[in-house]
Amino acid sequence: MPDVLPNMEDALAWEVAQDGDLYIIRRPISFDHAYNDPQGEDCSELQLLACRQACILAGKPQDWLFPYDVSNTVGMYLHAQARGWLASVPAGVALRGAIMLKGRAGGAGAAGHTAMSGGNGQQFAAHSSHLPASQQVGWAPMYGGSDYQDSIIFPPDIAFYPTRDTIPVDPKVLQWLASLEEWAASFDHPRTKDGKYGYLRQGDTNHRVTVLVNMLILRGLLDPSKKTNTYNGNVVRSVRNVQHSLPTPVKGGRRAGAGVAHWLVNPSPKAA
Repeated sequence: MPDVLPNMEDALAWEVAQDGDLYIIRRPISFDHAYNDPQGEDCSELQLLACRQACILAGKPQDWLFPYDVSNTVGMYLHAQARGWLASVPAGVALRGAIMLKGRAGGAGAAGHTAMSGGNGQQFAAHSSHLPASQQVGWAPMYGGSDYQDSIIFPPDIAFYPTRDTIPVDPKVLQWLASLEEWAASFDHPRTKDGKYGYLRQGDTNHRVTVLVNMLILRGLLDPSKKTNTYNGNVVRSVRNVQHSLPTPVKGGRRAGAGVAHWLVNPSPKAA
């Protein structure tokens, strides 16, 4: 089973759920905030708690992304710098879930700041206590990231970004799927004398029967030891089981028609 990584979309979703909170400086950070302290956050607390929430949902230790001794923007910067997780501002602006940083190791005092990128030119952050209450924590334009110096982008073995990390599809797999659809479509015709189109019947021996047998084995309907390229015997009995599972059950088994072929490619529950 593949390892489950913290999903930065979960981190951002947790942050967005705090929209409308107040900007409240927390020292130390309230790690039980999500359950017992819903009043407000400062900028680094919001980001750290969001990352911890993503870790919780992934079944990882809460300090998987940032250790507990990281409690402010400077700590986030130094931790990411030591691990090579710092990225450019444009890269962070473009990636939904990236963490934006200002202040670096110098801190910049009250001018230091951190936010999470929406990937669309927007940022979600605890902005300032000087704004109207409804705007202190929420979305705001990022203006190309001009106010930031760095971003934190976790590597693929540390965190998952849905807009970055995709599962590559082998072109051979796509070709195989397309060939299965063509195979099923070959049943949607009147039967030809050579058996290349239309239903299959007992005694047929051709490539279409071979595919049928492989699909029956794939669906667990035929013992692999009974593999054959002739439509007969065990294959007929397996086809009969498929026919009983069709939305409109069919009696027989001597012929394998379009209903059987399409069901094997895209199985569907038996109609009530």
